[in-house]
Formats: sequence, structure tokens, C-alpha cells
Amino acid sequence: MGIADRDTTLGDLNRLDRDNYAHIDNKDCKTYAFPSYKFAVKFMGQAFDNAMRKCGVKVRVGMASTKIDRMMKSRGVKVEHREYGQDEILYRSGIFIYDNREIAAFISNPFVREGNIIDLYEKYHVRTNVKGVF
Repeated sequence: MGIADRDTTLGDLNRLDRDNYAHIDNKDCKTYAFPSYKFAVKFMGQAFDNAMRKCGVKVRVGMASTKIDRMMKSRGVKVEHREYGQDEILYRSGIFIYDNREIAAFISNPFVREGNIIDLYEKYHVRTNVKGVF
């Protein structure tokens, strides 16, 4: 079964997506803690920039979106933001960056861990496999 086969079902795509996520999550993901939502979002931005640069897409301030789209397309880079329901793992929602149809990076949305003693100085968390952000 190829990803572009006529016989590929939505279930097949869902299974492939979950397998890819499990591979990247088990491989290199770390969870980082922040004192505020604002710091967590800033970290997400830095991780996103690092991941895009690693894929060959260097976005500069003020760059036109059409130029960014062309650059991403020419390098085979695709970005998706996915939101999963509450029945999913807490940190699974976030940004998925694909480089030539392979997951190159994952950056979760900021989340608060439930059921644990929460340190007031580390309330928000982001899970990612992107290196070199700190």
C-alpha cells in the first residue's frame, strides 16, 4: 500500500499517521516546562524556526507568504497544525512538519499536566523533537 494508491482508505492513512507520530514521539521527543503560556508559545516559535531551517526553509521577517509557500514547495516541506480531541493523548495536538512526506518535526501545543503536583514555576509544557532551541 502506497500513500497515493487508489485503494488507500482513510483508516490506512490514520494508521500511517499514528505510526509516524509514535515513531517520532518515541525517538527524540522531550518535554519542556515554562512559567507562563506566553513563554511556552515563544518556545514553540523558536522550535518551529529551527525545524524549518533544518528542512532548508529560512523565513525572514517581512517575507511575503507567497515566497514562503514557493520555498516550502520547492523543498518538499509541508506544515500542518492538528487539534485532537480530549480522548487523545494530551500533548498530541500541535504542529507537524513534513520533509518529503516524512515527519521531520513535531511541536506540541502548550498543555498543562493534569493529575500531577504542578510546580507554579513550571505550569505549561511543550513536547517536541526539535533540538537546539535552548
